[in-house]
Amino acid sequence: MPPHFALSELVIVVSAAICAKALLLHRQYIAATAIAVLGFAALLGAARFGLQWHEALGTIHPMLTQKGSVLAIILFVAAMIGTIGDTAIHRNLKACLVPVAIGLTILSIWLPVATMMVLLAGGIILPILALMASHQPLNMRLAHGFTLSLFVFGLVFIRRSPVLGPELSFHLYHIVIAVWLIGVSSAIIYAPPNTPARPLARMLVF
Repeated sequence: MPPHFALSELVIVVSAAICAKALLLHRQYIAATAIAVLGFAALLGAARFGLQWHEALGTIHPMLTQKGSVLAIILFVAAMIGTIGDTAIHRNLKACLVPVAIGLTILSIWLPVATMMVLLAGGIILPILALMASHQPLNMRLAHGFTLSLFVFGLVFIRRSPVLGPELSFHLYHIVIAVWLIGVSSAIIYAPPNTPARPLARMLVF
């Protein structure tokens, strides 16, 4: 694989670093953990492609990317549940999803088909949760819902597109993921129950 593949991996690394900092400042530790996993996987990818360390990282990088994505998307769902309510049911469901995320990640190691199933399910659930943040104005919910739907779109139509070709599809998919991470972080940070919504662009203001 060509060294320029490292460039789009670095886009995710930068996006993840920005989002993780913002999430930590807002005490969104579950989502920050998910971002950190994906950012670390992308950093390994940048090293693998940029330094041509295929022999050293050719196994661990794709495994961490796939299994880390399973863990991350369930943790994102758990964090997003906190944006639609703060009742005991919401808190308990959020807490229960953490061990579920770990369990499904382990399961996906022995049952690879579970990886795609969990990613698609989580990718569909996230924009639905964004649209359920009823305390936010409609335009805010639609913006977050659209941004969060990019994951499934990229996974299904861009990731291995025969039309785009392997190199363009690789770069475009990673750019989509970087934008999606910003969208997820924005939806989680700026959709706390019983507080006014703030614009999507303010996610980067610390």
